[in-house]
Amino acid sequence: MKLTVSLLWLLAVALSIFQPASGGATALESLRVAENQRFLVTASGKPFFWLGDTGWELFHRLNREEADRYLEDRAAKGYTVIQAVALAELNGHSDPNPYGHLPLIDQDPARPAVKEGPDNDYWDHVDYIVDKANSLGLYIGFLPTWGRYWHDEVQGGKPLFTVQNAEIYGQWLGQRYRDKHLIWILGGDRTIRNEQDKDLMRAMARGIRKGDGGRHLMTFHPRGGQGSSQYFHDEPWLDFNMRQNGHIVNFEQGYHNTRIDYDRTPIKPVLDGEPIYEDHPIRFRAVEEGHSIASDVRRPLYWNLFTGAFGHTYGHHSVWQMWQPGRRPVNNPLMPWYEAIDQPGAGQMQYGRWLIESRPFLTRVPDDSILVTHHSDHTQLDAPRDGIVSTKLTHVVYTRDPAGKAALYVNGAVIQSGDVRGDLSDWQDDFRLALGNELTGDRPWLGELYRVALYDRALDASQIARLAKAGRDQSATEALVLYEFREGTGQVVRDTSGTGTPLHLPIKDASTVQWLAGGGLRLVGPSLIASPGPATKVTEAVKRSKAITMEAWIKPENTVQAGPARIVTVSRDMSVRNVTLGQKADAYEVRFRTTATSPNGEPAIASPGGEPPNVPVVPTSVPGAGRYRFVGTRDIEGTYAMVYAPVGRSFRVRMDTITGAKVRVWWYNPRNGQATEIGTFDNKGEREFTPPDRGEMTDWVLVLDDAAKDYPAPGARQ
Repeated sequence: MKLTVSLLWLLAVALSIFQPASGGATALESLRVAENQRFLVTASGKPFFWLGDTGWELFHRLNREEADRYLEDRAAKGYTVIQAVALAELNGHSDPNPYGHLPLIDQDPARPAVKEGPDNDYWDHVDYIVDKANSLGLYIGFLPTWGRYWHDEVQGGKPLFTVQNAEIYGQWLGQRYRDKHLIWILGGDRTIRNEQDKDLMRAMARGIRKGDGGRHLMTFHPRGGQGSSQYFHDEPWLDFNMRQNGHIVNFEQGYHNTRIDYDRTPIKPVLDGEPIYEDHPIRFRAVEEGHSIASDVRRPLYWNLFTGAFGHTYGHHSVWQMWQPGRRPVNNPLMPWYEAIDQPGAGQMQYGRWLIESRPFLTRVPDDSILVTHHSDHTQLDAPRDGIVSTKLTHVVYTRDPAGKAALYVNGAVIQSGDVRGDLSDWQDDFRLALGNELTGDRPWLGELYRVALYDRALDASQIARLAKAGRDQSATEALVLYEFREGTGQVVRDTSGTGTPLHLPIKDASTVQWLAGGGLRLVGPSLIASPGPATKVTEAVKRSKAITMEAWIKPENTVQAGPARIVTVSRDMSVRNVTLGQKADAYEVRFRTTATSPNGEPAIASPGGEPPNVPVVPTSVPGAGRYRFVGTRDIEGTYAMVYAPVGRSFRVRMDTITGAKVRVWWYNPRNGQATEIGTFDNKGEREFTPPDRGEMTDWVLVLDDAAKDYPAPGARQ
């Protein structure tokens, strides 16, 4: 009955209130997703950098003069989006705005509280703020409601929203703001618990689309540590993914997940819509960890951008809640909002925007391989080595025929050969198949997997040469198992061979891998991708044929992995196996067990090299960990690259990331936007750079340019 009354009321007043909010003309354009699906652009195709601020309580708590002050400040500081909530978190349903107005009649989302005429209801005030923002060149990231009103028990032991009134409310909002410059943000810091929650979000999205005719982009703001992709990645209404990497100061899983979202298919842009705020209790534990500072909010800006995000959102703990004396504080704000807007981090966000906009925008990709893993003695890194392993895409094949003739091929050429005599009666039927680690988890391999195939026959040299030439998308027929890594998401690598019962491989910890667009799986941490049970069809077929081919298209993370690090293995543990393809520093090694070898498959067949340099490798230094994680980005043409150094620690880069013969190098200061040219260097080998300041909180960005492009100084305004 209540729904019927609401619908009748809505129809009765439709003619008077379903009118677009008034406002002056602006220079803003509508936004859309770029053709490459990685970024946002304007209607005319101009790249759009999302630099957001979380003014969650803007509509609810600020009067017009205060809203003007806040918006003018943010526009002057280079922000492009203000994220604000119509039904605000801090009792926005029951506490009136500064003019005494509430947003709803009887707290019913199907009945917005509107009156005839201007400036006399809650929504007139929202209209004013939206128009003011647009006039200053700011888009509104418009949340129809905070999550508590569809998720929590708010009224009579129930949420305010149902599937039915969510669609009505969404349509009303969409119609009212169809001609304004905004981005719809559903959700509001809550977890999707079940299909009913999903249906409610779908209903609100459907209503908005009916109201605005699909004129505006739409996303979903999730709970801390989560992302919209977990629930809605394949939904047609979700134009881009939004994460809330949360109020942490270290490079933890949230930032790995930015890259994971970047690599999902179908491709969608990704953004961190709520990282740690400035002056916020770290992990909400002020007593133990204190409050964040400017450097804590700068790091996520570059971590996100260089890991695949198309923009970034800043926040301040006092500003989101628009706290000032006389209002109940939430989690100990340190100062009033009108002082907090001038905190240093708020003014430093723009320098990230100017940096990105000073180089080709729509071709930028994340790439940490620019960095060289830290060694404690750099002198040996430049010494000539005999190893065959490189960090480029590589085709590796091992064959052993029934007569015991074995060969190891790299990129179609024989690198090593020998006799592996004996029979296979010692092969164990209960061994599992694993990728990227030993079954015991203590021989991890890092890098990218593009294709893995095993056969119960020995391919000949001409077949292998043809496969190497054909590329990673082609394998020989009748493989026992075939892994193409085209899933794009999820925690299972599927056997697509079509031979016998599929031997699918679950991923033990999804946080250790990243799916790659177009196919591929990056192992970013110690992973275990293994069959739940014995690799029976592999073991039995190879024992019958007395022959095997192991084929892998891979891209190793570095040339110092030891163990050997397991790429593909059918084994029990570190000491007993049937067969293993591994990387031992700058060599590939295969251990194949027979009655003439040890249980560990030794002696092995290996390429030249294999002895790691007598230098400790310290990846926790570079690329680093915790607060001190280095990250890199570049454009796909190799005309520029950037490395974010969160600490004044020396590091080395691969100069051949840049395509030109000469590389022009700069330091860019994220604290003041100033660029300093270092010099122009020959494009060869690796080169070490030391930030101008060796301090712990003085971060820098190293910018490498193809000198022939003659790019302006990093951060130069266009």
